[in-house]
Amino acid sequence: MKKGLLPNGENSLSKNAHLLGVSPFDRVSHGKTLDQTRLAKFLAEVQSKLNEGFAIEAEERCFEILENYQHSIDTQAQINQLLSVALEMQGFFEDSLKAIRPFEGIEVREALNEETESSILTQLGVAYANLNNSTRALELLKTGLQIAEDREFTYLLIKIYLAFSRVYRQLYDYPIARNYADNALKMARDLGDRQSFAETYRIIATTYQREGKHQIALDNFQQALQLVGERPVPFLLGKIYLGMSASLAALARWQDSLDFAKKSIGLFEKVAQKFELVVALHQFGISLRLNGNWKKSSETLNQALDLAFETNHPYLVVILAALGEYEFLRGDNEEAEKILTKALDFTAIAKKQWYRLPVFYHLARCLLAQGEADAAILQAEKVLEGGRQTKEKYFSELAELIMAEALLKKRKLARAEEILQRIETAGDSVNYLTAGFAARIRALMAISAQDHEMTLHHLNRSLSIFEMAGDSYHSALISYEIGKHFINKQPDLAIKSLEQAAEIFSKLGASHRFKLAEEILLKVNKKEVVIKREQALSLQLLMLRLVEAVSSRELLFRELVKILRENSKSKKTLLAELRDGRQFQPWIIDGFVPTESAELMSKLNDALSKNDVETFCREKNLSVIQLRAPNAAPALLMISPATGTNLLDGSPIQPLLQVVELGMEVCALREISKDRPLPNDSSPFATHSLMPGFIHSSPPMNEIVDERNCG
Repeated sequence: MKKGLLPNGENSLSKNAHLLGVSPFDRVSHGKTLDQTRLAKFLAEVQSKLNEGFAIEAEERCFEILENYQHSIDTQAQINQLLSVALEMQGFFEDSLKAIRPFEGIEVREALNEETESSILTQLGVAYANLNNSTRALELLKTGLQIAEDREFTYLLIKIYLAFSRVYRQLYDYPIARNYADNALKMARDLGDRQSFAETYRIIATTYQREGKHQIALDNFQQALQLVGERPVPFLLGKIYLGMSASLAALARWQDSLDFAKKSIGLFEKVAQKFELVVALHQFGISLRLNGNWKKSSETLNQALDLAFETNHPYLVVILAALGEYEFLRGDNEEAEKILTKALDFTAIAKKQWYRLPVFYHLARCLLAQGEADAAILQAEKVLEGGRQTKEKYFSELAELIMAEALLKKRKLARAEEILQRIETAGDSVNYLTAGFAARIRALMAISAQDHEMTLHHLNRSLSIFEMAGDSYHSALISYEIGKHFINKQPDLAIKSLEQAAEIFSKLGASHRFKLAEEILLKVNKKEVVIKREQALSLQLLMLRLVEAVSSRELLFRELVKILRENSKSKKTLLAELRDGRQFQPWIIDGFVPTESAELMSKLNDALSKNDVETFCREKNLSVIQLRAPNAAPALLMISPATGTNLLDGSPIQPLLQVVELGMEVCALREISKDRPLPNDSSPFATHSLMPGFIHSSPPMNEIVDERNCG
């Protein structure tokens, strides 16, 4: 444990903490007199500092006025209320309550005017909520609400409704939290209070974020951002950017996530806001890793860890979990377990239950990788229990997959199958990690059943999901597993997959994973391997892969390009779409460099306009195939060399293209009839078929296969 970390996780770190808790009656006659004009100016200045986020300056000014001047009890209450907010913004939650608690008693409150009393009760409610005493918080807020409603203190009602929203968010009752936030929205709109308006949208966004509804959350964050406009509120703006970064990461928009995290760091540094800076540095570190910059990610996470120790931050366990995950992804399971076990010692600091979930999940993942199935199940159950309490879905779904894989290792196939079916048939939006990991576990089941074709099928499905999301690490991990499992059965495919995996692992700095891939490659003497050019999968199974990819046009086309890369004689593939109804533009490129693809498409468009595609193909040694469907936008498939239009066994790729054109039609019809969506069509990563009746044994599939055989 680093020196200075309080065992109980309390954050009483303000250098002025010894001045808190003084009875307001003791200060009535202490110090010089401050005239009302100067007092009003002071209160306005401090409120302005708080609005902008300069909490340290606001705290210093409050203590200066309190210690050097005498004030009425009502004036003291106003100053202490501002002081409490300043301390709360810095994460000094114990001190925040101490600053305002002297005004909690009935005797003192009777000396306050009703407006001040309602304001004090609101801040007391917030202070108790920050220390997880929601019951007392709600009692105080209800009393403050009654006073504000009776006296029509509209600006206070906005703050009270927002405080209620924060408390119910903390209680994981997100619909009620949004109801109170909606009340605040209406009043902020009527009053023209744009800052409160923006803060309300931010709070609404965080409730959707906690529920895993990140697109809706992002929409609300953007509303808040528009309301802020050019106003000088760096603290609020930093929190909005930070929230947007987290949701963008969940939506697999890695670069956007990185950009917004960086912006939030700059704003928190500007206002010397260390408490929020810890969270922003953590998010920036995660975004860096997702963007492939693992070295800088590790440095940033360690910077966040140092600052978390310095500030006794409850986010300490989350940062340790991220560092443990980093070592796990590198392949150093022992170091990962060491860090995550250490994180368990600090879970008491994380008084918010959902802070602990990443620790339990990553430890379960690490233990499972080391073959400790029972220990992994124990940690996964902690995640699931926490998820039930907090209504958290992201880690809960992933923990269920840990359970499924652990049960598979224990040969409890029925229970593992039950978990997989529950996840695969869920109607909610499917996270790409969940979908990709589920497909991988399907492959593990096929391995246990010694079904090599289905093993490769599910691993390829998993790989397509990770590639579509732009997740290079997990794409490499699945490529490694393809290489490991098929090195003897399909050495050409295995070697290619292992080489791709090794290249990515080396680039990311995943040294342990890189060594594993290299060890397998070194055992294979490529010169002695007789590569038998047999078809990697049956034509029927390749068609099934395409059918299962029709959840989106992009996924369908990416799966086609991937199948051609692995199972045809093509060396380069390009898929182009018609833009603005005039010219085809490159969309999915495999093997061609960007400048080459741009030049080829320019010349192809020229050839199309002259109706002379045949000459173009002959000169460039290419095949160009147009993909059409009645209701779908056309696409062009360019294959190099021209002989690449055959599969490895010499058969033509035409049956596969027929399936693609059917899939294009399905995607187009879905877009046309959005008012009547297909059931369970909520995610591009859904694992069930979206072409009902069109399965590998259906009449349409048999017809295509028969047509191919007759040809």
